[in-house]
Amino acid sequence: EVDFWIIPVIQGFVQIEELVVNYSESSDDDKSSPETPPQESTCVDDIHPTFLVALISRRSRHRAGMRYKRRGVDKNGNVANYVETEQLIHVHNHTLSFIQTRGSVPVFWSQVGYRYNPRPRLDKSK
Repeated sequence: EVDFWIIPVIQGFVQIEELVVNYSESSDDDKSSPETPPQESTCVDDIHPTFLVALISRRSRHRAGMRYKRRGVDKNGNVANYVETEQLIHVHNHTLSFIQTRGSVPVFWSQVGYRYNPRPRLDKSK
């Protein structure tokens, strides 16, 4: 009864996490050895770098539908089930971004049913 009050802001997924990388070039035995020379002091961020990672997937509102029921492209060039996924990494005051897109094959085609893998049918001539 209250669905008319809900406004969809994003159809997709968002997650942001802070990651700490704990790595060392020396083995644990070398660290505890009495013969190991004292290490010079280093920045804590260099020992355990911290990364802020965000993953955002945005699904287009044009030609959205179930994977096997919505196929191809429309007359405006919108492909079915188009999703743009962006990965953002922030480390040492630098932000890196990688974007990947996916969607249906951009031709006029359809597929009747999805059981037993029926062949795709081209809906328009060349």
